[in-house]
Amino acid sequence: MKILKLIVINILVFLVLILAFDFALTKLNLVELKCRKDGKEFYGFSHRIVEIFSDSVETKDHINIAVIGDSHHQFVTKDSSYHQSVVLKDYLEENGQAVKVFSLGTPRYSFVQEIIAYETLIKPQEDIDYLIFLFYAGNDFAEILRNDDRPRIDFDLKGEPILKNPDWLMQRPPELTNNCWPRDSRIYYSLNTMIPNNMLLKVLASFSSIEVLNPTLSQQINYFISLNKMRDDRFGYQGAAAAQFLNQYYLYDKWGENYLNEVEKRVEYFFNRLNQYDEKVMLFFLPSAPAIGGMEAENEIILKEIENRLNVKNAKYSELENRFFNILKNCKAKTNSKVAIYDLSTILENAIKEDKSSQGYYDKPTIHIDKKARKIVGHTISEKIISNLELYQAINNDY
Repeated sequence: MKILKLIVINILVFLVLILAFDFALTKLNLVELKCRKDGKEFYGFSHRIVEIFSDSVETKDHINIAVIGDSHHQFVTKDSSYHQSVVLKDYLEENGQAVKVFSLGTPRYSFVQEIIAYETLIKPQEDIDYLIFLFYAGNDFAEILRNDDRPRIDFDLKGEPILKNPDWLMQRPPELTNNCWPRDSRIYYSLNTMIPNNMLLKVLASFSSIEVLNPTLSQQINYFISLNKMRDDRFGYQGAAAAQFLNQYYLYDKWGENYLNEVEKRVEYFFNRLNQYDEKVMLFFLPSAPAIGGMEAENEIILKEIENRLNVKNAKYSELENRFFNILKNCKAKTNSKVAIYDLSTILENAIKEDKSSQGYYDKPTIHIDKKARKIVGHTISEKIISNLELYQAINNDY
């Protein structure tokens, strides 16, 4: 018994010494850890290229349009003619409208990052007339709660919104210190480099993704396990399924109205911030493939397999995405916002039903919108802008 007690004491002393050593390394910054490059990973990702499209000669009625989105809006270099920004530019120019389109689409963007990216990379340099946001219903309403590698809106004790910097060291702006323990534990980051696929940081990611929902330790562990069950390389890249619609459905299934309430608080902040803009703002709601029958047969089979692994029965993605769209409408009303909101679900769903080939709307591996859907999105945005311009001109003519 004495020997066992001695072993336990020695182990505890060893752990205390290790923690003290790690604390000193971290607080004194004896082992330096740097942000990636210029620190602009604060916006979330490395490919922050603003593409500019224009064949017009600038005239008196020339307009500038900025279109912001996530990977569904990411510029495709293989065949640019069907990208929605190019379709938008071409359609407006064909209708006699001189235009320049500023396009920024980056994988995994959330509402918060889109605002920051616009205000940092486009707004200071250009006078934008129309600001377009493409919200992807399949994961944007889960991404908005994450704080591991992206900023998040939180609220202070008075309920005022604050921008919380990302947890991951390499994703923070360079002016922040990197010696906060245990957040910046040198041992933690060192161990992470030794484990394949950044597994320790992925643990941090899963925990910080749901911390605003006040989960128990058991719920946090179950969520991490479930995220790994969602991962499936057949969706194009490891973790794609978790980054898509399944994650949101899981959060709604486990936390219900609490999850939706946390989402709505942050969407309301988004609308309040947009109210400060002079630009005409339009928000287009892009549905996920399973919500409108856009999954190809092979992907349907994979999705059912993952749902069974998660013990999710009869997942109704369209119903959940309708709840998300209602959140947008509620926040618009609560903030008296002039932002125009358009749901692309019906027009895409009808196109898929009427198209006998039923292919080319969402690609096979990663379930992103493909050529036909991009053209529909581009044309729809164009038509809404033309309608707005015609209304504006009619009002001016009346005066």
